[in-house]
Amino acid sequence: MDNAVLVGDAVEAGKRLIEELDRIGFSVVSALWFHDPDEGQWRFIVASNEVVRKDSREAYKKILRVIRDHPDISVGFDDVILTNPNDELIRLLRRDVHTGPGLEPIRYSKNAINNVFIDDAIIYRLQ
Repeated sequence: MDNAVLVGDAVEAGKRLIEELDRIGFSVVSALWFHDPDEGQWRFIVASNEVVRKDSREAYKKILRVIRDHPDISVGFDDVILTNPNDELIRLLRRDVHTGPGLEPIRYSKNAINNVFIDDAIIYRLQ
C-alpha cells in the first residue's frame, strides 16, 4: 500500500484479517501496519509462531487463502510480511508498546526507540 497516510478502511481491513487468522487458529503473536519512509510504503506485518514451527510458504498460503475467501478484507497480499515473533522490529516496538490479545489499534508515530526512528505504525497486537 503506497499511501502516505493509512486510511480508516485499511485500518479496519487489517483488524478483520487478524480476526479471521485468529478464527482459523493461525498464531498471530503481533500484527501491525508499518510505514517505511524510505520505500514510501505501508506493510502489514504479522509476527507468527507459524514461521518458527513450519515452512513460511505454508503460512503465507494460509494468509492468502483468508484474503481470497473474504472479499471484505482489502489487505493486499503483496503488502503482507510474515515474520518471526523475535524479529528485530517487533522486539524493538515491544520495548515501548504493550498490548493484550485484543485488537484496538494504537497509532505510534514519529518516535525513536534505541535511536531507531519509527515514522508511523498502526499496532493491533504486540506480544
